[in-house]
Amino acid sequence: MCVKYNKSFKHVVTASESSVIKVWDLETGRSVFEFSQAHGDHAVTCMSFDSTERRLITGGRDGRLRIWNYNNGHCLRTLEKKSDVDEVADLTYLVLNKNRYIISVGWDRRINLFSDDNEDFHHVQHPYAYWKDDLVNGHKEDILSIAVSPPNLLATSSYDGEIIIWNQISGHIFCHIHSPRASRENGEISSRDLDGGNAIGKILFLKARAMKKDAATLVASGPQGLVHFWNIYTGGTLYATFCPSRNGVTTMTSVAKDTRLVTADSAGFISIWDVEDYCMKTKTTEPPERLFFWRAHVQSITSIEPVDIWNCEILLTASLDCTVRLWTMEGHFVGTLGQPKIWDIRNPVSYQHPMAPYDVLVDPHTLPNLPKKYKHEETAPDDTNDTDIENELDSPIPYVPSFQAKDSLVIDEKDIAAELKKSPWREGCGKRLRHERLKKVPRDMGGPNAYQTLTCFELEDTPPLPNPPSSSSIDDPFDIRI
Repeated sequence: MCVKYNKSFKHVVTASESSVIKVWDLETGRSVFEFSQAHGDHAVTCMSFDSTERRLITGGRDGRLRIWNYNNGHCLRTLEKKSDVDEVADLTYLVLNKNRYIISVGWDRRINLFSDDNEDFHHVQHPYAYWKDDLVNGHKEDILSIAVSPPNLLATSSYDGEIIIWNQISGHIFCHIHSPRASRENGEISSRDLDGGNAIGKILFLKARAMKKDAATLVASGPQGLVHFWNIYTGGTLYATFCPSRNGVTTMTSVAKDTRLVTADSAGFISIWDVEDYCMKTKTTEPPERLFFWRAHVQSITSIEPVDIWNCEILLTASLDCTVRLWTMEGHFVGTLGQPKIWDIRNPVSYQHPMAPYDVLVDPHTLPNLPKKYKHEETAPDDTNDTDIENELDSPIPYVPSFQAKDSLVIDEKDIAAELKKSPWREGCGKRLRHERLKKVPRDMGGPNAYQTLTCFELEDTPPLPNPPSSSSIDDPFDIRI
């Protein structure tokens, strides 16, 4: 369900649907420790560390937060409401001046603010009173995501496509942002229905732009699977909109000092975008440049976590396929947590690259085939972009060569030239595809097949075992005769 990296101990912490929390060694991929029933029988939905990274904070479907010493599985404190306990969707840890807070949001549509006070020895702790603006002008639907921007801004997004920017000191609303609803008739998004069409599942602040009033500082995934860049200092001005995937964005994060945006979708694809100068001063209708694109899992990606260790930039991805994998920022496969072969994170030779995960390789949606629009028209496939390939992955290659293999082992060059003219494959297609289309079919020379040429042999009888030695010949040290 979620994955977090602890840079102080170089540990990776994962939490699952079955409420099991596991601790892994990032440098080798080995399991270090685990404990179960963190939230009883309820799933762990979100996690965070405190400012010292010595305690783990989890939120679950039981509507409670728990603070852990995750090295021994001891629950230090439980944070819960007195009534209306609903699922926790997201949480964050906030340090404001010398005060420390834990903020959670979820299906109760409220912002729950807890004090992280070490002098409070009560095992069960309740939140502060709600902000007045939260009760009067807050969200009307379930809150799905929360983000913090220094020095004093807090953002929350909800299921109905609304984003609210808060002053985290006073609790007053800074601005309301209502996301535009996308039209499915413009061809930018798939005609398939996405769950929660207006929902904004993830928001994040580009903190490197926090003091730049003319730049888009807030990124939102949604509605309708689109990514929006917002300038919050002008009351919520939409600077850019683009569609990163036909499968809908499930989560995203920023890396490299907010110069790269990483998006993940429900089909297991990862995209890395160059947003260093994107929407810095003005609006744009063009999407940012996509630097890298690969498939990490065969099911929906639930969480991604960037890691910077030993001058290596690593990306952690967790998925509904019950695996957590490590990747370089170029898409090179490092390994899967818990695999038999360990790795040395400082030595790229120990990575699984150039191999890829087996389930991704054998999945039929991984191999890009010819898009449907080339089925009946003689157009070079060079014009196909990654989005077309991603959308038409299930389309079979329609062209089958009409000529039959000759008796000789060499095909006449004239036949090849004539066949290329009739086929939709031009010079722009890859050599591998031309080779597959023009390779010679093995000739059936007749005669017995491989099975008929097998020879049977009689099995030799197993030699009989020798009789065991007589016990009378064995000296008994305890056989004492007087």
